Amino acid sequence: MQSIPLPAGEGRWALNLEAQKKDSLFGKVLENLVKEGGQFAPAIGLPGIAMTALNSFNTLYGALHAEPVQVIKSNPVRVFATQEALESTGSSAAEIGAVLLQPGTYILMSAGQAPTDDQLKSLTLAQDRIVSLKDAKLTGDDLDDAAADVDILKNVTYVTFDVQVKRTTLFTGATTKGSG
Repeated sequence: MQSIPLPAGEGRWALNLEAQKKDSLFGKVLENLVKEGGQFAPAIGLPGIAMTALNSFNTLYGALHAEPVQVIKSNPVRVFATQEALESTGSSAAEIGAVLLQPGTYILMSAGQAPTDDQLKSLTLAQDRIVSLKDAKLTGDDLDDAAADVDILKNVTYVTFDVQVKRTTLFTGATTKGSG
């Protein structure tokens, strides 16, 4: 979604991110056997029915292991895009567990995996990837490699997203001019 309307400057925000599991070694071997086995089955004395059974087993095994891995799953959190919307609650953002949306790039990662403030001083964000300051000008595959080489983020999953907050008017119907 490119735009998310927040009527009266308030809404709820949840983030759910899933990733596909990597194939296991067994799965890769099984897939290759199914692909290439048909050519060699007669030479090693496997009947056609064995290849059909192997193909069926491969399909079943793939279906059982096709479930995505939950990386991030959050409950909806209140978000506020305007000060007026926050003030209308009579509470502070901290008291109600809300996020005050500010324009910028957000980085989301597990709090337990987040770098310390001192470690962050040597990092920057380049094309939505966290890299060391010296690698900020890289592009393409070089930038991907530089992001993968950040030691303090090895095996850390993070998501970046850009937020732009702008006032808009939502028209819910025809407007009429006042008579007075």
